[in-house]
Amino acid sequence: IRMSLEYKLWRKAVFERDNFTCILCKRRGGITLNADHLKPFSLYPELRFELSNGRTLCKEWHRKTETYGFSYWINHKDDKQNPINQN
Repeated sequence: IRMSLEYKLWRKAVFERDNFTCILCKRRGGITLNADHLKPFSLYPELRFELSNGRTLCKEWHRKTETYGFSYWINHKDDKQNPINQN
């Protein structure tokens, strides 16, 4: 899905809306930008390509978010929606 045209267009639209600027540190240029999903990509498939569910973050700030990588699952290990608990 992340290699799909729809995802690439969503990512580009997020960056353009935020003027290619990290919304947290306000840096622009010379940094790696990530399009971050506010609601987790894996839990909210209906919001994956919703512009309002995205924000532009630099790599440094993206890593600090609660939803980066597996940190969401670690921080919410007792949630019923966590796939780790789906047995």
